[in-house]
Amino acid sequence: MSSSIQIIPSAEIDTDKWDNCVTNNANGLIYSTYHYLNAIADNWHGLIINDYKAVMALPWRKKWGIKYIYTPPFMQQSGLIGSTDKEAVLEELNKFSSYITYNFNYSNQQLIKDITFTEHTNLILPLFSTADDIQRIYSKSLQRNLQKAITNGVTVFAGNYTESIDWYKRFQGNKMEHVKDADYTHLNSILSYLNEKGNLICKNAINANGDMIATIVCLKDNRRIYNLLPSSSEEGKELSAMHVLLNNIITEYADTKLIFDFEGSDIPGVHQFYKQFGSVNEPYYRIHQNNLPLVLKVLKK
Repeated sequence: MSSSIQIIPSAEIDTDKWDNCVTNNANGLIYSTYHYLNAIADNWHGLIINDYKAVMALPWRKKWGIKYIYTPPFMQQSGLIGSTDKEAVLEELNKFSSYITYNFNYSNQQLIKDITFTEHTNLILPLFSTADDIQRIYSKSLQRNLQKAITNGVTVFAGNYTESIDWYKRFQGNKMEHVKDADYTHLNSILSYLNEKGNLICKNAINANGDMIATIVCLKDNRRIYNLLPSSSEEGKELSAMHVLLNNIITEYADTKLIFDFEGSDIPGVHQFYKQFGSVNEPYYRIHQNNLPLVLKVLKK
Protein backbone atom coordinates (compact mmCIF):
# COMPACT_ATOMS: atom_id res chain seq x y z
CA MET A 1 0.00 0.00 0.00
CA SER A 2 1.40 3.39 -0.97
CA SER A 3 2.09 6.00 1.67
CA SER A 4 0.06 9.17 2.01
CA ILE A 5 2.58 12.04 2.07
CA GLN A 6 1.99 15.74 2.38
CA ILE A 7 4.26 18.73 3.01
CA ILE A 8 2.61 21.59 4.86
CA PRO A 9 3.73 24.87 6.50
CA SER A 10 4.63 24.65 10.18
CA ALA A 11 1.65 26.84 11.15
CA GLU A 12 -0.75 24.21 9.78
CA ILE A 13 0.78 21.26 11.64
CA ASP A 14 -1.15 19.46 14.37
CA THR A 15 1.39 20.06 17.13
CA ASP A 16 0.14 17.26 19.40
CA LYS A 17 0.25 14.64 16.64
CA TRP A 18 3.67 15.84 15.50
CA ASP A 19 5.20 15.69 18.98
CA ASN A 20 3.53 12.35 19.72
CA CYS A 21 5.26 10.92 16.67
CA VAL A 22 8.63 12.29 17.80
CA THR A 23 8.15 11.09 21.38
CA ASN A 24 6.85 7.62 20.51
CA ASN A 25 9.53 6.69 17.97
CA ALA A 26 12.96 5.57 19.15
CA ASN A 27 14.69 7.86 16.66
CA GLY A 28 12.77 10.94 17.78
CA LEU A 29 15.34 13.49 18.96
CA ILE A 30 14.60 16.77 20.72
CA TYR A 31 15.67 18.77 17.65
CA SER A 32 12.58 17.49 15.80
CA THR A 33 10.02 18.53 18.41
CA TYR A 34 7.62 21.22 17.26
CA HIS A 35 8.66 24.00 19.64
CA TYR A 36 12.37 23.39 19.06
CA LEU A 37 11.90 23.66 15.30
CA ASN A 38 9.65 26.67 15.60
CA ALA A 39 12.25 28.53 17.65
CA ILE A 40 15.45 27.50 15.90
CA ALA A 41 14.50 27.53 12.18
CA ASP A 42 13.93 30.68 10.14
CA ASN A 43 11.10 28.86 8.34
CA TRP A 44 10.07 25.23 8.12
CA HIS A 45 7.57 22.85 6.60
CA GLY A 46 6.67 19.40 7.86
CA LEU A 47 6.67 16.27 5.71
CA ILE A 48 3.89 14.13 7.16
CA ILE A 49 3.26 10.49 6.31
CA ASN A 50 0.05 8.54 6.95
CA ASP A 51 -1.48 11.02 9.40
CA TYR A 52 1.70 11.58 11.48
CA LYS A 53 2.84 7.95 11.58
CA ALA A 54 6.17 9.37 10.38
CA VAL A 55 7.35 12.98 10.11
CA MET A 56 10.31 14.93 8.80
CA ALA A 57 11.10 18.60 9.38
CA LEU A 58 12.24 20.67 6.41
CA PRO A 59 13.88 23.93 7.61
CA TRP A 60 14.31 26.40 4.77
CA ARG A 61 15.54 29.83 3.81
CA LYS A 62 15.43 31.86 0.61
CA LYS A 63 18.31 33.49 -1.28
CA TRP A 64 18.01 35.13 -4.70
CA GLY A 65 14.42 33.90 -4.64
CA ILE A 66 15.56 30.28 -4.30
CA LYS A 67 14.10 28.18 -1.49
CA TYR A 68 16.79 25.93 -0.02
CA ILE A 69 16.75 23.36 2.75
CA TYR A 70 19.35 23.85 5.48
CA THR A 71 20.25 22.54 8.91
CA PRO A 72 19.97 25.42 11.41
CA PRO A 73 22.69 26.12 13.98
CA PHE A 74 22.11 24.30 17.29
CA MET A 75 20.20 21.53 15.51
CA GLN A 76 22.69 18.74 14.95
CA GLN A 77 20.48 16.22 13.15
CA SER A 78 16.88 15.92 12.03
CA GLY A 79 15.73 13.54 9.29
CA LEU A 80 12.87 11.08 9.18
CA ILE A 81 11.17 10.14 12.45
CA GLY A 82 9.40 6.81 12.15
CA SER A 83 9.76 4.64 9.05
CA THR A 84 8.24 4.54 5.58
CA ASP A 85 9.01 3.98 1.90
CA LYS A 86 12.32 5.72 1.23
CA GLU A 87 11.75 6.44 -2.46
CA ALA A 88 8.56 8.34 -1.72
CA VAL A 89 10.28 10.50 0.91
CA LEU A 90 13.27 11.40 -1.25
CA GLU A 91 11.02 12.18 -4.21
CA GLU A 92 8.95 14.62 -2.13
CA LEU A 93 12.11 16.14 -0.69
CA ASN A 94 13.46 16.90 -4.16
CA LYS A 95 10.12 18.32 -5.26
CA PHE A 96 10.19 20.73 -2.33
CA SER A 97 13.69 22.10 -2.99
CA SER A 98 16.41 21.78 -5.61
CA TYR A 99 19.16 22.83 -3.21
CA ILE A 100 19.56 20.79 -0.03
CA THR A 101 22.14 20.67 2.76
CA TYR A 102 20.58 18.50 5.43
CA ASN A 103 21.59 16.31 8.36
CA PHE A 104 19.70 13.02 8.62
CA ASN A 105 19.59 11.33 12.01
CA TYR A 106 21.57 8.30 13.14
CA SER A 107 18.85 5.83 12.09
CA ASN A 108 18.39 7.10 8.52
CA GLN A 109 21.31 5.44 6.73
CA GLN A 110 19.09 2.98 4.86
CA LEU A 111 16.82 5.82 3.77
CA ILE A 112 19.67 7.58 1.95
CA LYS A 113 21.98 4.66 1.13
CA ASP A 114 21.45 5.03 -2.63
CA ILE A 115 22.35 8.73 -2.76
CA THR A 116 25.59 10.55 -1.93
CA PHE A 117 26.08 11.36 1.73
CA THR A 118 28.87 11.97 4.23
CA GLU A 119 29.07 10.36 7.66
CA HIS A 120 29.72 12.51 10.73
CA THR A 121 30.77 11.58 14.24
CA ASN A 122 28.43 11.77 17.20
CA LEU A 123 29.61 10.22 20.45
CA ILE A 124 27.15 8.95 23.04
CA LEU A 125 27.40 7.41 26.50
CA PRO A 126 24.55 5.25 27.88
CA LEU A 127 23.88 6.13 31.51
CA PHE A 128 22.37 2.73 32.30
CA SER A 129 24.92 1.78 34.98
CA THR A 130 25.81 3.21 38.38
CA ALA A 131 28.10 6.21 38.60
CA ASP A 132 30.91 4.00 39.90
CA ASP A 133 30.57 1.59 36.98
CA ILE A 134 30.53 4.44 34.44
CA GLN A 135 33.58 6.10 35.98
CA ARG A 136 35.48 2.81 35.78
CA ILE A 137 35.46 3.07 31.98
CA TYR A 138 36.90 6.60 32.05
CA SER A 139 40.39 6.81 30.63
CA LYS A 140 43.33 7.12 33.05
CA SER A 141 44.08 10.63 31.77
CA LEU A 142 40.48 11.72 32.43
CA GLN A 143 40.64 10.34 35.96
CA ARG A 144 43.91 12.20 36.57
CA ASN A 145 42.46 15.46 35.23
CA LEU A 146 39.39 15.15 37.41
CA GLN A 147 41.56 14.64 40.46
CA LYS A 148 43.73 17.62 39.45
CA ALA A 149 40.66 19.84 39.11
CA ILE A 150 39.35 18.81 42.53
CA THR A 151 42.75 19.41 44.10
CA ASN A 152 42.83 22.89 42.57
CA GLY A 153 39.44 23.76 44.05
CA VAL A 154 37.21 23.54 40.96
CA THR A 155 33.57 23.22 42.01
CA VAL A 156 30.18 23.14 40.26
CA PHE A 157 27.13 25.34 40.79
CA ALA A 158 23.82 25.85 39.02
CA GLY A 159 24.11 28.28 36.12
CA ASN A 160 21.96 30.59 34.02
CA TYR A 161 21.42 29.86 30.34
CA THR A 162 21.56 33.52 29.26
CA GLU A 163 24.99 33.89 30.86
CA SER A 164 26.04 30.63 29.21
CA ILE A 165 25.01 31.92 25.78
CA ASP A 166 27.14 35.03 26.35
CA TRP A 167 30.07 32.86 27.36
CA TYR A 168 29.64 30.63 24.34
CA LYS A 169 29.67 33.64 22.02
CA ARG A 170 32.74 35.00 23.79
CA PHE A 171 34.84 31.83 23.82
CA GLN A 172 33.45 29.85 20.87
CA GLY A 173 32.07 32.55 18.58
CA ASN A 174 35.25 32.92 16.55
CA LYS A 175 34.98 29.22 15.63
CA MET A 176 31.31 29.59 14.67
CA GLU A 177 31.32 32.34 12.06
CA HIS A 178 28.26 30.85 10.34
CA VAL A 179 26.21 31.47 13.50
CA LYS A 180 24.65 34.94 13.31
CA ASP A 181 23.03 37.16 15.95
CA ALA A 182 19.59 36.00 14.80
CA ASP A 183 20.61 32.39 15.49
CA TYR A 184 21.54 33.28 19.07
CA THR A 185 18.18 35.02 19.43
CA HIS A 186 16.49 31.81 18.26
CA LEU A 187 18.62 29.84 20.72
CA ASN A 188 17.65 32.09 23.63
CA SER A 189 13.99 31.58 22.75
CA ILE A 190 14.10 27.78 22.82
CA LEU A 191 16.27 27.64 25.95
CA SER A 192 13.78 29.90 27.73
CA TYR A 193 10.95 27.56 26.73
CA LEU A 194 12.82 24.39 27.74
CA ASN A 195 13.90 25.94 31.02
CA GLU A 196 10.26 26.63 31.90
CA LYS A 197 9.41 23.01 31.04
CA GLY A 198 12.21 21.59 33.18
CA ASN A 199 14.08 20.26 30.15
CA LEU A 200 17.26 22.28 30.60
CA ILE A 201 20.43 21.60 32.58
CA CYS A 202 22.77 24.52 33.14
CA LYS A 203 25.89 24.36 35.30
CA ASN A 204 28.94 26.55 35.92
CA ALA A 205 32.40 25.62 37.12
CA ILE A 206 34.23 28.07 39.38
CA ASN A 207 37.81 28.22 40.61
CA ALA A 208 39.00 28.39 44.20
CA ASN A 209 38.46 32.17 44.19
CA GLY A 210 34.83 31.82 43.12
CA ASP A 211 35.42 33.01 39.54
CA MET A 212 33.51 31.37 36.74
CA ILE A 213 35.85 29.42 34.43
CA ALA A 214 33.50 27.17 32.44
CA THR A 215 29.81 26.60 31.73
CA ILE A 216 27.61 24.03 30.09
CA VAL A 217 24.00 23.93 28.89
CA CYS A 218 22.37 20.60 28.13
CA LEU A 219 18.95 19.81 26.72
CA LYS A 220 16.99 16.94 28.25
CA ASP A 221 14.10 14.80 27.05
CA ASN A 222 12.78 11.36 27.94
CA ARG A 223 15.68 9.60 26.18
CA ARG A 224 18.75 11.81 26.12
CA ILE A 225 20.79 14.60 27.62
CA TYR A 226 22.26 16.73 24.81
CA ASN A 227 25.56 18.56 25.30
CA LEU A 228 24.50 21.75 23.51
CA LEU A 229 26.67 24.62 24.82
CA PRO A 230 29.98 23.74 26.49
CA SER A 231 32.36 26.65 26.95
CA SER A 232 35.60 27.18 28.88
CA SER A 233 37.94 30.09 29.48
CA GLU A 234 41.68 29.49 29.13
CA GLU A 235 41.90 29.06 32.90
CA GLY A 236 39.02 26.60 32.72
CA LYS A 237 40.92 24.54 30.16
CA GLU A 238 44.06 24.58 32.28
CA LEU A 239 42.12 23.44 35.35
CA SER A 240 40.11 20.75 33.46
CA ALA A 241 36.85 22.46 34.39
CA MET A 242 34.88 20.91 31.49
CA HIS A 243 35.97 17.46 32.65
CA VAL A 244 34.37 18.29 35.99
CA LEU A 245 31.14 19.67 34.50
CA LEU A 246 30.59 16.67 32.24
CA ASN A 247 31.42 14.22 35.03
CA ASN A 248 29.02 16.06 37.36
CA ILE A 249 26.10 15.66 34.94
CA ILE A 250 26.99 12.08 33.98
CA THR A 251 27.15 10.94 37.60
CA GLU A 252 23.99 12.85 38.55
CA TYR A 253 22.01 11.02 35.87
CA ALA A 254 23.78 7.68 36.17
CA ASP A 255 21.68 4.54 36.58
CA THR A 256 18.83 5.93 34.50
CA LYS A 257 17.50 5.00 31.07
CA LEU A 258 19.02 8.14 29.58
CA ILE A 259 21.84 8.49 27.05
CA PHE A 260 24.37 11.30 27.30
CA ASP A 261 24.78 12.74 23.81
CA PHE A 262 28.09 14.61 23.43
CA GLU A 263 26.92 16.20 20.13
CA GLY A 264 30.14 15.44 18.25
CA SER A 265 32.70 15.62 17.07
CA ASP A 266 34.59 15.38 13.76
CA ILE A 267 37.27 17.66 15.24
CA PRO A 268 40.10 15.30 16.32
CA GLY A 269 40.89 17.03 19.62
CA VAL A 270 37.25 17.27 20.68
CA HIS A 271 36.63 13.70 19.52
CA GLN A 272 39.52 12.45 21.67
CA PHE A 273 38.31 14.46 24.68
CA TYR A 274 34.82 12.93 24.55
CA LYS A 275 36.22 9.43 23.94
CA GLN A 276 37.91 9.62 27.35
CA PHE A 277 34.49 9.20 28.96
CA GLY A 278 34.01 5.77 27.35
CA SER A 279 31.66 7.07 24.68
CA VAL A 280 30.85 5.22 21.43
CA ASN A 281 30.16 6.59 17.96
CA GLU A 282 26.57 6.84 16.70
CA PRO A 283 27.07 8.68 13.36
CA TYR A 284 24.60 10.90 11.55
CA TYR A 285 24.50 11.59 7.83
CA ARG A 286 24.65 14.73 5.68
CA ILE A 287 23.48 15.16 2.12
CA HIS A 288 24.32 18.07 -0.15
CA GLN A 289 22.38 18.27 -3.40
CA ASN A 290 22.44 21.04 -5.99
CA ASN A 291 19.89 20.35 -8.71
CA LEU A 292 19.40 23.98 -9.67
CA PRO A 293 19.46 25.08 -13.32
CA LEU A 294 23.04 25.44 -14.57
CA VAL A 295 23.21 29.25 -14.33
CA LEU A 296 22.01 29.14 -10.70
CA LYS A 297 24.07 26.06 -9.82
CA VAL A 298 27.27 28.00 -10.50
CA LEU A 299 26.14 30.85 -8.23
CA LYS A 300 24.99 28.59 -5.37
CA LYS A 301 27.81 26.08 -5.04
